[in-house]
Amino acid sequence: IELPIRGNWRIDLEDDNALRIDRFRMQVDTQGKGQNQGWHTLGYSDSRWANVSPRPFGDQIRENTPSSLPLNYTQSGSAPNVELPLVVWYRASFQADLIPNKLALVKDRGAIEGNYQIFLNGTKLPNNSFRPTFRYDQNNLTCALGRRVVKGKNQIAVRVEINSLSDGLIDAFYLFGKFGVRKWKTNGHRVGALPERGTVASLDANRLPYYAGTVSFTHEILIKKPAGKTFMFDLNKEFKDTEDVVEVLVNGHSMGSRLWSPYKWVGQSAWIKTGKNRITIKCTNTLSRLLTGKRFNHRAHRIFEVKA
Repeated sequence: IELPIRGNWRIDLEDDNALRIDRFRMQVDTQGKGQNQGWHTLGYSDSRWANVSPRPFGDQIRENTPSSLPLNYTQSGSAPNVELPLVVWYRASFQADLIPNKLALVKDRGAIEGNYQIFLNGTKLPNNSFRPTFRYDQNNLTCALGRRVVKGKNQIAVRVEINSLSDGLIDAFYLFGKFGVRKWKTNGHRVGALPERGTVASLDANRLPYYAGTVSFTHEILIKKPAGKTFMFDLNKEFKDTEDVVEVLVNGHSMGSRLWSPYKWVGQSAWIKTGKNRITIKCTNTLSRLLTGKRFNHRAHRIFEVKA
């Protein structure tokens, strides 16, 4: 039986969507006056700060020229010589087209090494507001943001006391909630409404670039009742580029899951009704998009950045 899967299917998520925050502006607070100067506030301009990804402070200063940071240091062997301790600030922003219910900021226990403070839009988030919550592993800490998020631009700022070159902001932050993710400016993102309908198995197009879990795509399709006792769906062509586990259901009856090609399913003809039938395709992926911001294309045998 031919199963046309093009067009807009209803989308249902089994888990919260996520926004991975892994690009930060960084500056060294040599005089310890960053907070007095508003480095944690929404209106402060950090355009001249260094661009860094989460990693130990020693690695972050290696990837930036000395002129971009107010530091006097020399390179000795594999490690820079920097006079410690230091105070370092990190900033990242996101745009909110709407304020999702139950929006949460999530990080790992070891995401920041050294004494730290986290601010959102100028307000310090108490350390005890980060509670143990399993999102993708047992080390997750979750802070419910509630009304702290505003429509428009939002600013996350992190102040870290660096006593070792291995200290710093060393892992990504995440937002979790019921929202869609789109690109904002050059390297930024915006959270907005989740699409109710979309293309089957296309996370990027459906504003789910960092999603990890199962997405169900459902559509009512007119199918002619088969003559025999069984029927087959052949979706090899449609899923030739997928890396997901795919399950197909007909009117609530599971035809089984496929982890790899061939993407063919055999079902009982008794499941097919005369007229329209409810077809559900469930696609389950790994944690790769969430934890790396990348995906592996097995046909090209290359790793690509996800597209918001």
